[in-house]
Amino acid sequence: MTAIIGKAPQRWSVTGGAVTTFTRNGVSWQANKFTASGNLVIAGPKGIVTPDDPEWWLFAEYLLAAGGGGAGAGTGGYYGGSGGGGGIRHGFGRFAPKIYPIIIGAGGAAHTVGNASTGLGLTADGGGRGGDAGPSGEAGGAGGSGGGGGAGSSSIGGPGGAVSTPTTPAQGQPGGVGQTTAASPGLGGGIKAPGRSATTNAPGNGLLSAITGTNTSYADGAGADNAAGGANTANGGGSNNTGAGQAGGSSVFIFAFPTG
Repeated sequence: MTAIIGKAPQRWSVTGGAVTTFTRNGVSWQANKFTASGNLVIAGPKGIVTPDDPEWWLFAEYLLAAGGGGAGAGTGGYYGGSGGGGGIRHGFGRFAPKIYPIIIGAGGAAHTVGNASTGLGLTADGGGRGGDAGPSGEAGGAGGSGGGGGAGSSSIGGPGGAVSTPTTPAQGQPGGVGQTTAASPGLGGGIKAPGRSATTNAPGNGLLSAITGTNTSYADGAGADNAAGGANTANGGGSNNTGAGQAGGSSVFIFAFPTG
């Protein structure tokens, strides 16, 4: 592919993951999407070498989303807290021609934090687990975005989970606080908004991105809907009022660059 990289168009080869091409705002792009761990290989006109001048490096957009958190358990008609969305590292930059290992983390099982993902020297933390329901709802777990607190049957519900590792820009938002109403656990946080309680029906929103050419939301906080996070979405797992919560979605890494 001929890639626009700063000083002049050059011939570049970018391999790894599933490759697609698309047009955005009249410009042709290539996207490399990883749904399993592997290597992103960037080779310039002279192969895998690093020029001294970064202006000659490949300009690209990237999105790294970690595994979503699993929801807490419900009991006696009271809902567990839902899972937080996986942390997201997203931006634009210039990248030297070399081999970049990409680690794709799994979503968290029920009541379990999601697994971290790494790539391009960055780490995204897995989403926080939801807290179990109980007499005093359990606190949501910390994560890329925090998990929601469980509903409490006799006293205050559990607090929402915090963001585990502060980054700039932020990789996520906290989870919501559980309430003493049976159907009002805390909901998972997302990168664009913290989770709130189910009385407001407002889990945290994830990142809406067209990095593959189609607008897609990644790493949404989960609701009290008993829905699994889904493969390669980085979404949190949804909670219920009768048993173990749902698992969070597995992570994804996408690298996209203009080809002309």
